[in-house]
Amino acid sequence: MARYGGASVNLRERVGTHQRTAVAELLASALAEGYLDLAEFDRRTIATHRAVTVGDLSAQVGDLPHQFRWSPTPPVVVPPPRPHGGTMAAVALALSVTSVPMAFCAGVGGLLAVPGAILGALSLRSNGSHGVGVAAVLLGLVGTVLSLGLLAVFVLT
Repeated sequence: MARYGGASVNLRERVGTHQRTAVAELLASALAEGYLDLAEFDRRTIATHRAVTVGDLSAQVGDLPHQFRWSPTPPVVVPPPRPHGGTMAAVALALSVTSVPMAFCAGVGGLLAVPGAILGALSLRSNGSHGVGVAAVLLGLVGTVLSLGLLAVFVLT
């Protein structure tokens, strides 16, 4: 174990492409600023690309000035995006939009408007698609009101 910036690091831990690339970039900077000649840069770059462990990579920049030191931190792993309400919101909007003209067909639009409004409300809890969810809820309510109004007209007349 070695210490880097106060943290213990296992010098036998395997490295990946991200870490090798970071060290190769440091070596290129050291070459550009005159700390390495071309032959030394080539030798160290080849060793960097063949490196298997943290110790192998650290050895390539260990004798260089501080600005060229490599801290063996793991790459930032971006988690896969969580499923959000995008699909649900789109389905809700499709149902709600269809419900409005269908409301004039003897109130049948209410059969589409209610699930559209409910799915729209559920999609609001998810990340993203907030505007689509709001539109689905509002159009679902419009479709429901129109359907109920037209059913009342048919029943009362």
